[in-house]
Amino acid sequence: MDFRTVSKWLLPASLAVNVFLGVVVATHHHGHPPFRPGPPPGPEDMVEHMAESLSPADAAALRQAFAAQAGNMERAHRGHEDFHARLQAVLEAPVFDPEALRAALSEASRGHSTFDEAMAAAMVDAAIHMSPEGRRKLARGGGRPPP
Repeated sequence: MDFRTVSKWLLPASLAVNVFLGVVVATHHHGHPPFRPGPPPGPEDMVEHMAESLSPADAAALRQAFAAQAGNMERAHRGHEDFHARLQAVLEAPVFDPEALRAALSEASRGHSTFDEAMAAAMVDAAIHMSPEGRRKLARGGGRPPP
């Protein structure tokens, strides 16, 4: 390769690298903060998110139905948060115990089932006591247009 061939590609390559770095710096400083995993939203957060677009009566029916299942949902939610610590302890143990990992995963699965069953019971109870318009809004994603 001679200097002419290299110099022909040097400027476009340099510009491309500079544009890429400029975009990275701009999005880092002006865009979204870096992703930091955290606990998932709690049951109360989900209920309030769903209730935002409902009428006061429908929102009250939704909150009441979820309040009746709050204990089951909260226990399952807490178990999910504790699961990450248990999983980390099992995976970082000096001697790996596959049975401990299976037990932790099985417990997490039971917690998910408990949460899902409580959510389903609350949704059925809420839908029974809501207006047809409220049910339609929930069916459409809480009154928001689909993405």
